[in-house]
Amino acid sequence: MKKLEKMVLTAMMVALAFVISILMKEIPILRMPNGGSASLAMLPIFILAYMLGPVYGIIGGFAYSVVNFFFDGYAFHWASLVFDYFVAFSCLGLCGFFKKWVFRGKGWYNYGFFILGMTLVSTIRFFSHTVAGYIAYQPITFLESCAYNAPYVYASLGLCIAVGVLIYPTISQFVQKKEGMTKAENKKTM
Repeated sequence: MKKLEKMVLTAMMVALAFVISILMKEIPILRMPNGGSASLAMLPIFILAYMLGPVYGIIGGFAYSVVNFFFDGYAFHWASLVFDYFVAFSCLGLCGFFKKWVFRGKGWYNYGFFILGMTLVSTIRFFSHTVAGYIAYQPITFLESCAYNAPYVYASLGLCIAVGVLIYPTISQFVQKKEGMTKAENKKTM
């Protein structure tokens, strides 16, 4: 993929994540009792990272955090701004490190790495939110912050896994086709 295509895809996925975030907040059943809501907004950032790698994934996650904060954010403490937004969503791009295992071949293990990457970075996101809550909302304990953040982060992860597994074959086919075209173009230029 050319650099311009990568930048356009990044912008599209950030916009898609934002639109999904806004739409899913309007579904009452997805709202958590103590705050937050389950959402598929992470899925476009995961897909971006898997398709383009961790650099574009982190850039996309950071861009989403900025857009999300300015349109729907709330931070009264520096820790909330940094850990609830910038770190929490930028880290989603780290699943791009699993790219070579997610799209190599067509085995069941591809799904495993697809799910493993999302699970690991969602756990990093969870700890980021937990640290923000612990610092910003004193005298809250670390466990209370965990109890507040776990339901919506892991409910969101569950939604992303369910929908991601359903659309994985299409994404995989697209990525493998694109990589095949890129290899053919490189051979022609040599």
